[in-house]
Amino acid sequence: MADLVQKGIREVTTGLVGRNDALVESATQVEPLTDVLEQEIEKLSLSSIALYQPVGRDLRFLVASLYISSDFERVGDLIQNIANATRFINQKPPLKPFIDIPRMCDTLVSMIEELRNALLFNDTSLCSNIASKDSVIDTLYHKIWRELLSFMIEDAGTIEVAETILHIAKQFERMGDHLTNIAERICYLETGKLPDLNE
Repeated sequence: MADLVQKGIREVTTGLVGRNDALVESATQVEPLTDVLEQEIEKLSLSSIALYQPVGRDLRFLVASLYISSDFERVGDLIQNIANATRFINQKPPLKPFIDIPRMCDTLVSMIEELRNALLFNDTSLCSNIASKDSVIDTLYHKIWRELLSFMIEDAGTIEVAETILHIAKQFERMGDHLTNIAERICYLETGKLPDLNE
């Protein structure tokens, strides 16, 4: 699921920045695949709990898997939302060069890479770094919001496109929240405690 959403984030961002509809359409393949994977993980996790009655870390692994797959599935939904909005944006004249949205993309891709490493190598030290990158994404979102607001104030004709770009940026911002949730679940898996990494 990590590989899928990472690929989808890259494709939909490149499709937006480069006005490449083929890449946007490719990114839409992520959402149905993450849906299927979430359902398979849920089925396997619940059946394993019922059959083997695991305890300790084994139980935490299965519970964490349920939550982690759900967050990745939500990221897949957000990729689909961005793709839908990008179809509209790509039909309109460019409002401004995309600078901060690619930065959001790069940060998200880096977060997923660290999540993968944290999970594979049982390394919870990476989780706080993941949360700090979520703060970077929040800052970029608010910067985009301020820039687009100035466009809309100066020229009412830009409102439709500016609002759609803001919607896209919000989807990226929400991805950061879901990836932070996953980092918290990895901490729970290893320690038995669920931290609030946003504190």
